[in-house]
Amino acid sequence: PVQLYIGGAEHANGHCLYFRFITKVLHDAGWLDIDEPVVRMFHHGMVEDGEGRTMSKSLGNVVSPIDIMREYGADAARLAMFSFAPSDAAISWNEEGVRGAKKLVQRVFDLVGEFAELAMSSEGPARPAGAAAKELRLRAHEVVRRFDAAFRGDLALNPGVAAVYELLNAFPSIDEALAWPDADRAAVAEAVRLLVLALAPVAPHLCEELHERLGGKGSVFREPWPEFDPAALRRDEVEIAVQVNGKIRERIRVQADSDESAVRAAAMAVPKVAAEIAGRVPKKVIVVKNRLVNFILQ
Repeated sequence: PVQLYIGGAEHANGHCLYFRFITKVLHDAGWLDIDEPVVRMFHHGMVEDGEGRTMSKSLGNVVSPIDIMREYGADAARLAMFSFAPSDAAISWNEEGVRGAKKLVQRVFDLVGEFAELAMSSEGPARPAGAAAKELRLRAHEVVRRFDAAFRGDLALNPGVAAVYELLNAFPSIDEALAWPDADRAAVAEAVRLLVLALAPVAPHLCEELHERLGGKGSVFREPWPEFDPAALRRDEVEIAVQVNGKIRERIRVQADSDESAVRAAAMAVPKVAAEIAGRVPKKVIVVKNRLVNFILQ
């Protein structure tokens, strides 16, 4: 059977009436071992115009994919569609989003070109010691984790695309990276390679080119799918919001997974909070692990 069938609800269901019926007839006649033609069906969302109408040739409100691809490129068109919303949700067409996606394609292309030599020359495991290198490695493995979750689950690719932006923002300049110790440079090299491998399914033309630029032989799709490292996703410290009566007064950094007493003590030491509490005993203290602490005074 087909492992995954993707289509719009009306179109896919219309097809199902025919090929599901035929499959069952052939099964009953002894010609097929299966009696269901599809393991999983996924209904993608529809594309709407500026007035909220589903784009349709009969309505004459269709934007030509060929024109979009000629102006912005196929990968930019794909990235824009994946960025607008989860794959099962309707999206409102916005050409500005395609322009933004083209900028992302160019940004990834430029960055990999800039770091290609470093990525190919760095050896050894990525076990960074510096805070910036650790953050970069975390962001790279978060890209893999989000795309991995999407491909194995709900096909919502927009969180993965958002993670790509976060990863790009975490890269140092090439001069800074070259001055880092070997283990930190290895983390940079790993981040570059993971970016290309994880982005390949949604920007295939771009990543085929970049794979070759990084010394890859053959198609990027002959490479194994990358695995994210759970250890890389654990932070030593987290930023939490300190609130008084639900209003943020400050943001502080504490050790990840700190217990409530440690978080309360750190928050109480914030001058703005200490001044507002001014010796009063809070009626309640709400601590949300790794996220916030809220002192309720009234």
